Amino acid sequence: MKHLYSTLLFLSLLSSQLGLAQDKNVFYQYSTINALLEGYFEGRLTCGELKKHGNFGLGTFNQLNGELILLNNVCYRSLTDGSIELVDDSVKTPFASVSFFTPSNTFPSLKQCDYSTLCHYMDSVVAKNNTVLSVRVDGVFDWIKLRSVPPQTKPYQKLSKIVETQPTFEYRSIAGSLIGFRSPEYAKGFNVPKYHFHFLSKDKKRGGHVLNLRVDDANVSIQIHRSIMVQLPDNSTFDELQLEHDKSKELEKVEK
Repeated sequence: MKHLYSTLLFLSLLSSQLGLAQDKNVFYQYSTINALLEGYFEGRLTCGELKKHGNFGLGTFNQLNGELILLNNVCYRSLTDGSIELVDDSVKTPFASVSFFTPSNTFPSLKQCDYSTLCHYMDSVVAKNNTVLSVRVDGVFDWIKLRSVPPQTKPYQKLSKIVETQPTFEYRSIAGSLIGFRSPEYAKGFNVPKYHFHFLSKDKKRGGHVLNLRVDDANVSIQIHRSIMVQLPDNSTFDELQLEHDKSKELEKVEK
């Protein structure tokens, strides 16, 4: 795991030197998922700075205050009752993943499937398991189960402990979009392997982190990324975290 973080730091510095942040096909990430699992909830990156790297994505906010949803360059926060509010560019994030979404592939209408079938379908149509994908799914969801998390106070607990009492909410026959990414299996430690989605309703009034779903009728758009830029937080709190252990079981608990 130590080698992983050395590699990420090298990639981050190299990307900056090569100007990859200006490449519209770069997948950009601030901090790492393992840092978030450890309770790193106070980043220095603002939403305004985040938008310089993408107009589409997900994450959370400082103090773990809700779910971050970035769509069409507008930043939204999902609150603990599933409602949505607009977020000012000055608000900061401890973890986020974004891209400038330009679909490489768009697929015909997908009907009557659950979460697992949806992910399997996307794997089958874009069989590039070692690349990062930006994924947008627009349509009508017969049922969707979401969560958001209330703001935390110090001393921060680990994320796996916090989600034991996470507020969840469900909607039926709701139109909207899944905003998310598929990361390779080797990404564990710095991002969520496989699929990670947040949801935003078409009327921009409901949303959250996706736990499960059944889709009635939807269209899938996918962008393939072969450039990754990871920006690590520059502060002593991040530097002192113990991130070398395998946190796969904690991550599975948090994601589902």
